[in-house]
Amino acid sequence: MKTEIAIRRFWYAARALWWKGYWSMKIDGLENVPREGPMLLCGNHASHLDAPAILAALPLDLSMRAFTAAARDVFYGHPLRNFAGRLATNCLPIERFAGFSRGLRELEEVLLRGHPLVVFPEGRRSRTGALLKFSDGPAMLSLRTGAPLVPIHLDGMLGALKPGAVWPSPTRVRIRFGRPIDPAPHRPADDARDARRTAYQRLTRRLRDAVEALAEPPRSILAPAGRPAVLQA
Repeated sequence: MKTEIAIRRFWYAARALWWKGYWSMKIDGLENVPREGPMLLCGNHASHLDAPAILAALPLDLSMRAFTAAARDVFYGHPLRNFAGRLATNCLPIERFAGFSRGLRELEEVLLRGHPLVVFPEGRRSRTGALLKFSDGPAMLSLRTGAPLVPIHLDGMLGALKPGAVWPSPTRVRIRFGRPIDPAPHRPADDARDARRTAYQRLTRRLRDAVEALAEPPRSILAPAGRPAVLQA
């Protein structure tokens, strides 16, 4: 275990060589990320490189404490792949289907121990880069543990490693961190199932809106050259 941690620390420390060199990574809003305590780092998902990119954007001490929720059916099943996942993202294998409830409890325990946790609320990669529907999982974890939600938007990741590609492509990557969302104002008035479900959904909408707001201006509202953009009501 100590050897693996030492290797991971070296790997993380050297990451600027490829993220800033090969991918020209730019980082905005890093001051919004808490420097201690548990938090849910919630980003859009377009590439298998998303989690390593988020960790590469964080200070070394914070990224070393962080864990990443990873789909067991995608990242686990082969010893070499298992090791690579732990090395690159310190990932925790979570069942997305039959064992989902148990997986949530494992992630909850990570937050209760005070660790940051990287999660992707969409639950799967977007094949087009467009934001997909968010699951209520991160909101549930936030309300159960009190950990804030940190919205993150990654630009350029779809081009960095396209679906089915074996080798990553050089491109420009930009990561934006938004202000943390405190779950306290979203706590349900009582513990009834309907009240909890409503609270989860409301916090999930708030998170999705925050991630979407960090994105580049949508193409649909960009005006042709020389003409002002007009937003439709």
